[in-house]
Amino acid sequence: MIDFLASSRILMSSFFEQDTIEVAQGLIGKRLVFSCKDIRLTGIISETEAYTQEDPACHTFGGHMTPRTQPMFGCGGTVYIYLIYGMYHCFNIVTEPKGRGCAVLIRGVIPVEGEDEMRRRRRWLHKRV
Repeated sequence: MIDFLASSRILMSSFFEQDTIEVAQGLIGKRLVFSCKDIRLTGIISETEAYTQEDPACHTFGGHMTPRTQPMFGCGGTVYIYLIYGMYHCFNIVTEPKGRGCAVLIRGVIPVEGEDEMRRRRRWLHKRV
């Protein structure tokens, strides 16, 4: 499970249904939490990028939907992960109302909890490439 926390409160979907640039700015300083079974990883979001369907750099430029980009047209708060350069996974959160192809890319996270596990997973990932 992945959560976004603001002052120990989980952000609601209405937060992500706002303007993409506002969401990108609003996520800075929020805590990103991943928990699965007995593993808990947390970090503070330190860098984001906003992408809307009007941006030529966006996968949904011009409102173009493909099977790969379909999640970007979903509800605000949906996670959209894609592989870039055949080796890096990019983590995005869908923004704005359903039907708009917009998202925020999480570019940087400062580890807070579970840093050793994060490092272990990165080494495993790099060994696969």
